[in-house]
Amino acid sequence: METYTLLEPITFNGENITVLTYRRPKGRDLIKMDRPGVTESQKVLNLLVDLTERPKDLLLELDGRDFLQLSQSILPLLQLPQETSTT
Repeated sequence: METYTLLEPITFNGENITVLTYRRPKGRDLIKMDRPGVTESQKVLNLLVDLTERPKDLLLELDGRDFLQLSQSILPLLQLPQETSTT
């Protein structure tokens, strides 16, 4: 599990939230993202819901900077490792 510390903590349903944890994506998470007619921002939001296992409404309450930085923090988990040359 990875963690992200919020720049702007929030209170959601009476819970004070300062840190969000998220897991690595699985194949089903990536396939679920690839639905036609869904905007890129909706894909990111849906992926964050799955990876953090938190409600969509909670993620929509995040400060804009926190939402963007949390989104950016999952990008390395979606990339294939670079092959290194042995020459």
